Amino acid sequence: MIYGYLRLSTTEENQSNSFDVQRNHIESKHKIDSFYSDTTSGSTPFFKRDGWSKLMAVVKSGDKIIVHRLDRLSRDTMNYLVMENELKRINVAIVFVDGIQGNDPMAEMVRTILSSVAEYERKMIALRIQQAKDIQRSQGKHLSGHVNYGYIKDSGGYLIENEDEQHIIGIMRELRSKNLSYQKIADAINTRGYRTRKGVDFTSMAISRAVNYKLGAK
Repeated sequence: MIYGYLRLSTTEENQSNSFDVQRNHIESKHKIDSFYSDTTSGSTPFFKRDGWSKLMAVVKSGDKIIVHRLDRLSRDTMNYLVMENELKRINVAIVFVDGIQGNDPMAEMVRTILSSVAEYERKMIALRIQQAKDIQRSQGKHLSGHVNYGYIKDSGGYLIENEDEQHIIGIMRELRSKNLSYQKIADAINTRGYRTRKGVDFTSMAISRAVNYKLGAK
């Protein structure tokens, strides 16, 4: 039996790597009995991939698995090598439409190098994404999650000060400057009738977050 395997990252938007593109490349060279696919990161271990696990449940000795390119299979060198050794053990061949063929030492070495390059590319993409997020965060853009007390999000997604809440935070910080504990500050704030956005009493933890939060911090 000849199987096709497709993978697309959940964060991938480049349609040149779409399932249809991969399938067409594979079918242009091989007649496939059945396809299996996963939508997951290239660093995800194979045993955690639903599609791959289903494929491993049906392959038998002498079967072949066809993949478009090595990076469509994995972007983690160790993960790839473990998988390759397992396929050797059960006598299942892995074939890349665009890539080095064969199981001789030279071909295996080249595939290992290419796997390392794919892993490097994955890590660099993740680094660039994180750097972009850090820049946006430092500029006050709110990326996701809870909006801290004292701020609201404008139409562009950036945090701006909520004047009413900032006034209350100013009182909290004034009390803190007098060496009051967060719990005593909470008691004082609640006694004055101030409440959280949800209309409940402030806790010492809520006071601590509000007093110490800095716009642009991670």
